[in-house]
Amino acid sequence: MLFRSQSFLAPQKSRFTNETWSAGWQARWLGGRVVTVGGLRRDDTASYGITALRDVTLPEIAGAAADPLKRYFAPAARTPFTEQPSISAQGLSRTTGAVVHALPWLSLTYSRSGNFLPVSNASWVDALGRPAPNSKGRTTDYGARLSLLGGRLAVSVSRFETSADNQARNANASVGGTRNILTRLRDNYKTPGDSHFVDLAGPGMYPVDTGNVSDTWSYVAAGYELNVVFNPSRNWRMAFSGSSNTNRLGEHLAALGAYLATNSKFQGLATWRGFASELNKVAAGQRSSAFDLDPANATARTQAQNDALYINQQADAQERVYQDDVALTGVTTARNGKYAFNGLVTRVFTEGRLRGWSVGGNFRWRGAGTIGYQRLPDAAGAPVGRIDVSRPLRGTDFWDLGAMVSHERRILGRVNLRLQLNVQNLPNWQDPRLVKSDYDTNGVYGATNAIVPVLWELRRPRNFVFTSTFTF
Repeated sequence: MLFRSQSFLAPQKSRFTNETWSAGWQARWLGGRVVTVGGLRRDDTASYGITALRDVTLPEIAGAAADPLKRYFAPAARTPFTEQPSISAQGLSRTTGAVVHALPWLSLTYSRSGNFLPVSNASWVDALGRPAPNSKGRTTDYGARLSLLGGRLAVSVSRFETSADNQARNANASVGGTRNILTRLRDNYKTPGDSHFVDLAGPGMYPVDTGNVSDTWSYVAAGYELNVVFNPSRNWRMAFSGSSNTNRLGEHLAALGAYLATNSKFQGLATWRGFASELNKVAAGQRSSAFDLDPANATARTQAQNDALYINQQADAQERVYQDDVALTGVTTARNGKYAFNGLVTRVFTEGRLRGWSVGGNFRWRGAGTIGYQRLPDAAGAPVGRIDVSRPLRGTDFWDLGAMVSHERRILGRVNLRLQLNVQNLPNWQDPRLVKSDYDTNGVYGATNAIVPVLWELRRPRNFVFTSTFTF
């Protein structure tokens, strides 16, 4: 007997190149009261993949010439890149802005930028086998800045809106049910030789089970920012900032939706449910036109019953995953909540025995975010339908406190040394933060379908950061 280690997995490696040129322009008008800026950047990108070449068929492996599952891929180290790029893209990023000093104490600001993000993974394809697209984004920001109390108080407020379209992301987690169904059909019917599944492709041959499934997401984030800096004296500095942010999810998983709704010989929701229906015929003692199982055989009937139940369960789970995601379209998905507030206070000692020393403290606060949604009930009242975005589950707000102490002094000629110690999470709060809740469908923690916590986020314990800085 001959043993040889072979791998059916395709070799994976890629190369990404980027050629860029950029130009910028700045001008002052009306004696410096108006400042304008502009920028332009061009990127030419290319991603090079490899051809999935198989090694020569080994004659000592029986049936290798006819069965692709008995062949193997060459190691990636021996597989060259393709001469032509798998994905190539050209894009322009533009930036424009202006500052108008309307009054000695008032300035108005405006900026706008647009860019694109090329796909760097040449092997990414969506569920329909199409390559991942390039992503595009745009940001618009405008506001006002005030300088008051002789420059000791600075206040700025701004309104921003950022959009991201066609963001290509890994979507493997969205096709788990699909992969489970294909694996069951291969293991229980193709491999044993069922005549109806001869054409079913082997593992990794459909886009949905390659491990490189992608899809696109779009977002629009909009909100306000407020910043206040107050220096009551040269020894004190106070800075506060707050923001209101809504990050709304736009169109996403469009390719997955089209894939599930498109029925082929072995794929698609209707196809899988049709298989389950045919298997139920066998389980009931009837001959099926889609399977070779013998309804007179008790073992075959049991297999048909189990496989019908499994396929229906996985199809339902796959459809619900997709419907849950689609239900979030137009919904704010920020886990940290809509509002945020930060503060910093520092005191510098410039005379006396504490000269050269500085102390300070800071805090962060984040509002309560969404940690899940209630589900729509079925006919019996059980919450097993898709998520109901009108009934979100709220988490708790989040606090963080820190402190700082530093000392600066001259050590050699014009060389200054600054030693600084920052303490993060000063109170050492370590209670886990709940970030996701869902229904306990099996009643593991108590009553069936009770809403229970399912995911916690551990907080980093008190952390000390020591830095030294030399200036000369």
